[in-house]
Amino acid sequence: SDLAVKKITAQNKKADLLVIHDDIDLPLGKIKVVKNRGSAGHKGVESIIKAVGNKNLARIRVGIAPLKGKAKAPENFVIKKFSEEEQKIINKTVKKISDALELYMEEGLEKVMNEYNK
Repeated sequence: SDLAVKKITAQNKKADLLVIHDDIDLPLGKIKVVKNRGSAGHKGVESIIKAVGNKNLARIRVGIAPLKGKAKAPENFVIKKFSEEEQKIINKTVKKISDALELYMEEGLEKVMNEYNK
C-alpha cells in the first residue's frame, strides 16, 4: 500500500488523503475517525506513514474485533471470512462509512469526527 499511496500523493500534491482500514482493536462495526495518529502496530498504516508521513493523515478505522473475545492470533484472524452474523454487522458498517465519506466531501473532516467519534 505504501508505494501506491506515495505515487498517488506525488501526482496530487494538493489532494487530501483519507485512508480507510480495518482495526482489530475496535469492536466489530465501530468506526473511529482520526488524524495525525500513529499506526498502533497496523502494518499497512505503518507503511503508509513511512511513505508519506503522518502530517494531516486522516483515517477511518473500521472495527473488526471478534464478537466472542479477543483474537488469539490476530495475523490469522484478519484474513478469515466473517461469520453470517458478523457479515450483517459489516454490511451496516459499509453504509455508515459511505455516509461518513459523503459528509467528509460536503463538510470536511472535523464534522465527520464530531459525528462519528461518539
